[in-house]
Amino acid sequence: MKIGIVTLYTPDGINYGNCLQAFACNKYVKTVVDKNSDVITLPISNALNNRLYTNKKCVRYARGIISKSLKSLFSTSNDDHSFLGNRKESFIKFGEENIDYSPKSMTVSDLPKLNYDVYIVGSDVVWGQTEGIINRVRFLDFPLNGSMKKISYAASFGRDWIPEENIKHVKRCLSDFDAISVREESTVQLLKNIGIDAVHVLDPTLLLTKLEWKNLEEPVNIPDKYVFAYILGYDQEMRKELMEWAHERELSVVCIPYASGEYNHVDSTFGDIQISDCSPQNWVWLIEHAEYVITDSFHGTVFSTIFHKRFIVLERRQKNNINNRMVDFLKTIEQSDKMLSFSELCKADEMNWDYESIDQILDKKRKFSESFLTAALFI
Repeated sequence: MKIGIVTLYTPDGINYGNCLQAFACNKYVKTVVDKNSDVITLPISNALNNRLYTNKKCVRYARGIISKSLKSLFSTSNDDHSFLGNRKESFIKFGEENIDYSPKSMTVSDLPKLNYDVYIVGSDVVWGQTEGIINRVRFLDFPLNGSMKKISYAASFGRDWIPEENIKHVKRCLSDFDAISVREESTVQLLKNIGIDAVHVLDPTLLLTKLEWKNLEEPVNIPDKYVFAYILGYDQEMRKELMEWAHERELSVVCIPYASGEYNHVDSTFGDIQISDCSPQNWVWLIEHAEYVITDSFHGTVFSTIFHKRFIVLERRQKNNINNRMVDFLKTIEQSDKMLSFSELCKADEMNWDYESIDQILDKKRKFSESFLTAALFI
């Protein structure tokens, strides 16, 4: 059997959650199929022919992309961001050693020529929407050949929204799938509203055991007890409150500066210990060994539960509300009280993390997720 996994993963991408979900999906699918099967992760090309334009707004969007690209090309900066190069190298090395991926990024015309038996879309925000544009690779928008299957595993829209002009094309593409599963429970209803049946499954990182993740770790030299602050948003006041909260409890703040991979001024002085060249393996270790994990990240939240950490999820304040992915996961594990605004951090002292109950919920959901994937591949 030949299986191609279509996800947002790129070997040189500096995104811990995305990288580790790609690793987990690739690794888990290999355990389901026989040893003679090929399981390949397929990075997505940025080629223009991957885009389906659904209205004239795409013209303004294209102009914006061109303008942004030109600005980046001709802009100069005095800031030394060389550490991002080191971080990128650690991601490239991780991918080479741990993920079977295609060296060629895929276009929509490439996929049917590969003659894979099954294409799996997911996980992460692979179905994220832009007004006026559909990414055809992410929706496997090509005709099936013979017994070829299209399935999704834990695919996410990122937020509960499909632009009106995109709906008919999303429905058309997904109607051609043999089985559809999504990462957020709320997405089941979102798709039901447009006539598509889907089921809710766990993120692939939760299909691997705690021991499997521990075996991946590489340690970091941290001399003190610490809070691991994995923050992707750009809120300066939140960082100030977090530092004060940790210091009141005699804990150091360990962070990854510019964790999103992009420069922002609020991270330049944030944290007591900055791990600039943090590898994916270091990232997993930092979560396991923290006294607390404070994060505004979906995968920061997921890995905190894997390692039974005391964690707080901070609301990420930005133009497009993307907190639903964390809200949805916390609802699934019945820990909705763990999402706070930064001004409410003091509530953490009185909180209880009932991991016996959390594990029971996840074990039940994991069995369902595994059954879905096995059935989708073989039935």
